[in-house]
Amino acid sequence: MGKTYSTVHFPLSDVDPAGIDQGLVANVESTGQGASKIYIGIEAIKFNLRNILLTIPDESCGDPDFGVGLPQYLFELETIDWSSLKGKVDQQITKYVLNEGYIKRFKTEFKMMAAQNALLVRISFVPSSKNEIETLEVTVES
Repeated sequence: MGKTYSTVHFPLSDVDPAGIDQGLVANVESTGQGASKIYIGIEAIKFNLRNILLTIPDESCGDPDFGVGLPQYLFELETIDWSSLKGKVDQQITKYVLNEGYIKRFKTEFKMMAAQNALLVRISFVPSSKNEIETLEVTVES
């Protein structure tokens, strides 16, 4: 039996409440009556990035490859292969956000806080709709 996959979808709107200059990414969707624009907000992009970091691989029924599972790494903070983890995070963001056209480029940074048994991941990205850098910080702690 073959595998089936699904695409991660952002919350969408037919209305542009803030204007494209306010950080909403226009995306054209073909409908039966022609093409219409839908808008994906910066918060929706951050929501998807957060989901990528926190979802444990194989937890998502639609796509078993989706997710990094950062909470699993909390107990390996001092022995973890950081380049491997960074590569995994970068690969997931590239596949599910960058290749979908929601962002132009991104950079990931990690900070280990062994005393608090916590991990901070900072993702800086440039949305497709603007040239300003947006930042998302996700802290995972036990």
